[in-house]
Amino acid sequence: MIDPKLNRAIYQGVVHSLEPRVMAVLVVLIENAGQLVLREEIIARVWRNQAVSDSSLNRNIAKLRKLLDVKGGSQSSIKTVTKKGYLLQADVIIVDEVPAADKATKVVSEEAKVSQETTVSERHQSIELRELTPAPDKSKVADLQSSKNPVSYLSNPKKDNNSRLHLLIQKKYSLLVLLVFSVGVVTFYFVNQYQLIQHYGLVEQSPPSDKKADYLLSTNNYKVVHNMTFAPHEADKAFCLDGVDDFVEIIDATVDIGRGDFSMSAWIKTSTEDTVVVIDKRNESYQGDVRGFNLHLLKGKVGVQLADGKGEWRCTLDAEKSSCTNFNSDAYVADNQWHFIVATIDRDDPEGLKFFVDGAFVESQDPTIRSGSLTTPKRMRIGSRSSSYSALFPGSIGEIKIRSGLWSIEEIQGQYAKGIQRDCRKAAR
Repeated sequence: MIDPKLNRAIYQGVVHSLEPRVMAVLVVLIENAGQLVLREEIIARVWRNQAVSDSSLNRNIAKLRKLLDVKGGSQSSIKTVTKKGYLLQADVIIVDEVPAADKATKVVSEEAKVSQETTVSERHQSIELRELTPAPDKSKVADLQSSKNPVSYLSNPKKDNNSRLHLLIQKKYSLLVLLVFSVGVVTFYFVNQYQLIQHYGLVEQSPPSDKKADYLLSTNNYKVVHNMTFAPHEADKAFCLDGVDDFVEIIDATVDIGRGDFSMSAWIKTSTEDTVVVIDKRNESYQGDVRGFNLHLLKGKVGVQLADGKGEWRCTLDAEKSSCTNFNSDAYVADNQWHFIVATIDRDDPEGLKFFVDGAFVESQDPTIRSGSLTTPKRMRIGSRSSSYSALFPGSIGEIKIRSGLWSIEEIQGQYAKGIQRDCRKAAR
């Protein structure tokens, strides 16, 4: 039973709340049940005059399939017509009200509280889709918890007990449930423990040869290098993301770059050629003034976005007009094999943005047009855009590292030589 007015789907007494746009996509398919609906038509009706990528529609279709399809079935309720659109393969019956037998005994609450238009779905009464079975009841929660231990290496340099900060980070989902209440008021949780490891180090600058003694006595001649590693707590586990509603959000982690140089690395494994995010810490909106940074894949190739918050939201090389620029390389990594991808960004060097894959230098680009501050209060995400549930990464992410400074080629090759022992085959799903 589909109730567009309340943005919910009811199966065997279980109410699943849907995001408004997910419901709007379903309504467009329902109106044309048994007929091909072009991708362009769905996007025009659901997103109207907004600029969206194909990945936004793909994500909503994937969510509907996850809800409607029979687990292990050979045929999806929503058929993809290659390079054209989608076709809903289900009989539709319009009813005036929800039958009493289908009223909720379990309630699934929606995690995403985004404001979205629902005009398309408001014209419909309840719609019953026949011969569709309910999705599994296993629920997944979005609450985040963190250790309260401070990191205080500089105030206690001889001990490193506080240089390791562990976060309990649970997977976050935009469509699935926060809580499921069943008979006996039982609450189910799906919890994975991840860790954040913070390291601080003192790096010596090159002193004038005639003042070396004074230099070594003055801490002002040292700079603090801030390194962070994000990884699952279990040494053999990776972040296992389905590309539909999985991502990891980091809290209590200061990853602000400001105007300084920085480096990012990740072990990844994927086969997608969609636009997807590996690391994202940006605030973005259609009003413009995007600020922050990300590491992403575009058509399977590694890219970086730098956004210093001045101008339109569209990313271009025109720093006077737009607030962000995408720097995309020719490094292709979407072959479903593990790859170690690295970007080092020397902000004032015309060849300062360097890409590396599997320990080898690929190419350099000019990041100097984005020399403003990249600091933003947005939380960092792994596998999703920071400001929306989109560009979701399908595959495995083994480790993420961010450094406030530049890795040398020797350091990058050393990290690659260590390899990756993490995988998803043993990960609890």
